Amino acid sequence: MILRMRWACSSLAWTVVMMALCHEGGAFGPAALLLPGGLRWCSKPPLLSFRSKGLRPRGLGMTMSLANTTPNVPVDVRELESTTPPLPHRSTTSSGYRSETRTWPDFQYTSSAERRSCAVRLSRDIFERSLAEQEEAGLSLPETSDTLPALPLMKIVLIGGPCSGKGTIAPLLSQALRTRVVSVGQLLRGEVRSGTVRGAKVREVMERGELLQDDLVLDLVRQRVTDSWDAQQNGWQLVGFPRTPEQARAIASDDSEYGLKPDCVIVLQRPEELAKEFALGRMTDSATGKTFHPDYAPPPSDVAASGRLVWRSDDTTEVVARRIHEYNSNLQGILDEFEKEGVPVQLFDNARSECDTFADIIKYVEDLGRNKLDKEGGWEEVWRKRYGSGEGLSDLPDVDPLCDLMDVGAEDCLYNWSLDSDADRDSAAPTSPWLAAVRRCNTYSPRDFVPVLIGNYQVGWSSRTFVEELAPHLLLGRAVELVQLLDDKTERKVTQEDMLDIKGYGLAMRLAPLQNALQDRTDTLAALVQELVDEGIISKKSIRRELQDVRPISVGFLAGEAGEAQPPLLKLERGAMIHFGVPSYGIHVNGYVANPTTHRPEAIWIAQRSMSKATYPGMFDQVVAGGQPAGLSFLGNCAKECEEEASLPPHVVRALVSTGLISYKYTTRKGLSTKVLATFDIRMPQDLVPACGDGEVEDFRLWTIEEALLSVREQLPLWKPNSALVMIDFGMRHGFISPDDPGYAEISHLLRAGLCNDDLRSRF
Repeated sequence: MILRMRWACSSLAWTVVMMALCHEGGAFGPAALLLPGGLRWCSKPPLLSFRSKGLRPRGLGMTMSLANTTPNVPVDVRELESTTPPLPHRSTTSSGYRSETRTWPDFQYTSSAERRSCAVRLSRDIFERSLAEQEEAGLSLPETSDTLPALPLMKIVLIGGPCSGKGTIAPLLSQALRTRVVSVGQLLRGEVRSGTVRGAKVREVMERGELLQDDLVLDLVRQRVTDSWDAQQNGWQLVGFPRTPEQARAIASDDSEYGLKPDCVIVLQRPEELAKEFALGRMTDSATGKTFHPDYAPPPSDVAASGRLVWRSDDTTEVVARRIHEYNSNLQGILDEFEKEGVPVQLFDNARSECDTFADIIKYVEDLGRNKLDKEGGWEEVWRKRYGSGEGLSDLPDVDPLCDLMDVGAEDCLYNWSLDSDADRDSAAPTSPWLAAVRRCNTYSPRDFVPVLIGNYQVGWSSRTFVEELAPHLLLGRAVELVQLLDDKTERKVTQEDMLDIKGYGLAMRLAPLQNALQDRTDTLAALVQELVDEGIISKKSIRRELQDVRPISVGFLAGEAGEAQPPLLKLERGAMIHFGVPSYGIHVNGYVANPTTHRPEAIWIAQRSMSKATYPGMFDQVVAGGQPAGLSFLGNCAKECEEEASLPPHVVRALVSTGLISYKYTTRKGLSTKVLATFDIRMPQDLVPACGDGEVEDFRLWTIEEALLSVREQLPLWKPNSALVMIDFGMRHGFISPDDPGYAEISHLLRAGLCNDDLRSRF
């Protein structure tokens, strides 16, 4: 099975039990790094086949405790993991400690499927109640539930002692409310790994053995929250932070300079004896990252007998007692600071099934959210805040997923897809196993669209339906006009009698026909877009108040000196671009590990998107990917995203190699969407493990190239659509997909179909 190759540690949203958080409670320790991107520092690759090939991925392995803001000496976590359990004696069937005075009932963690079902059911209940309220308020509902707010933006602090269950509850909240999980430890590690100025300062302080200043940590958290579109749109969770009364005081007040005052503080409680049982019994599957416990999450028999289970050597009675003492000595002071500022604080018993605890927590958060709704002026004001602005560069609509992993699990998703695939498959006609991936991103008919021009340059395509809706504006001929393209590539204006008949071949629509200057064209189109919004033709919620450069399709995206040398033809509201079929751009980076002898790619890092993402949550993606902002070159954007998304060091980022463009077109309700992706390869050191620095990735996993391609073939619904294209392109470029394979020519064509010559007319 493909997923057996995963070793860079499991996503919190899907693991069996997340007791690893109890390690140290340190914000910079491996446990803290489970939020939300999975445990980053695993000691061993899972399979002997990797060892035989010389592939030994590992992390940097440093620890820091912010419980007393005293940095520790960086250590390699591999030294702390062993297949030999530490004292007190423990095994796969018995814990190192069992309390003689149990005050809690017996319980076990639920399965991943049961946990997901619990989160989906409770979040759907909130959604239905909110939907009824919004309909009653007379609001025009969004076209998809992905953008429908179930509650006002919620800001949550989630704290708890060692092994209190933070790592289990946080992803459930994220899945139910789409809140961004923010881990201070993860952010700090990302800064250090990426070699930023702040990261260098953190490393320098650590090396001097001095205290890490609260201002530095708080600035980092503030930047991550304010720079995250998900956090600004959907809310956030600070998990395991603040850790001291001083940090709580810095964020609790309304006039705090950090702007991080939460709506509530949730405290998870477990008896100290139960925390000791968890800490002194937990074990980790080094191949999957899942954490088990003999009593509360017993490992399956095959895992128990596999030899892959490891224990941490610092999970000792003395260390666990110290962690608990440090937490208890700070807790009351932290709560006092929040209560003084009127922040609601609620304690929840978590000595029981996590689904029972989560049900109580989500009810509490919903009640607070509805109180906040009343204070903020109702749903209409919440919608204004949510849809009135926002950058959302990487969250624009794209190809519909084959299933929603928020609603169904991966197994059910694949099963349903396999049934549909079997029903559609023509066994008499052999086809390429990868054609389904590229075909679903190229679903459109050129006859349904007309070219969009600025001057004599084509900049996009508009649907016939949209052109019909522009009839009043076409009759005026000021903001838009129709022209007839003749065989000799000359043109004539279309008469008023012809304007409403746009079914004939050769028609095109010109924008701002009376204007020649950039600003004049921009102003003309801005006025047109506003009228279309007022008329309900363009959805108000689509408006992002961000202008995008529009250039000839033949020129493509330009930035820096090249962009200054050839200014855009006009600047268009980003939310209106799809109506005019203007291409949008992005970048994808393939992070691969090469054979040390042949230097041929041998394995590739795959990211699993955060469950809090507005689009394609939980799906497979490249190690780095993102939208292309104006003002940055493709390479410059890659470097920035490599730092933020995967915490790659500068010397690795400098090895980025441009490998070309992938483009595709598909029909949407709004028009023709044309996507252009600049792809890059980056050879990763064998001992480097990517680490999520911005909370957008659940985890990273290392697969052989063959297994990654097999996943695209057999697990296509689990892939973000355009990421599957990039993986296929990588396989073709490096010879893993052969020209002798069925469908090779069609695959090659469809990977560039968005800008192919057979329907591209860039100059007339």
